Amino acid sequence: MLLVEAARRASKIALPLAGGAAKSWEKRGNEGPVTEADLAINQMLLAFLRSERPDYGWLSEESEDDPSRLEKHSCFVI
Repeated sequence: MLLVEAARRASKIALPLAGGAAKSWEKRGNEGPVTEADLAINQMLLAFLRSERPDYGWLSEESEDDPSRLEKHSCFVI
């Protein structure tokens, strides 16, 4: 149920910004596009999921990589 709740919360951020309503730009280093929705959802998921599973690692396209995730028994991959 944790991941279902995370998806519900993410949809509440994404839906109002769908259809081109979100601002977008290119990431540094020509790594592709990012939108304000991407960043807002990533921030919410990081805070919510880490509060529920603080012992899990985290890997996300929108977050700086933290190699300590490799030492964890489980890892969220977003």
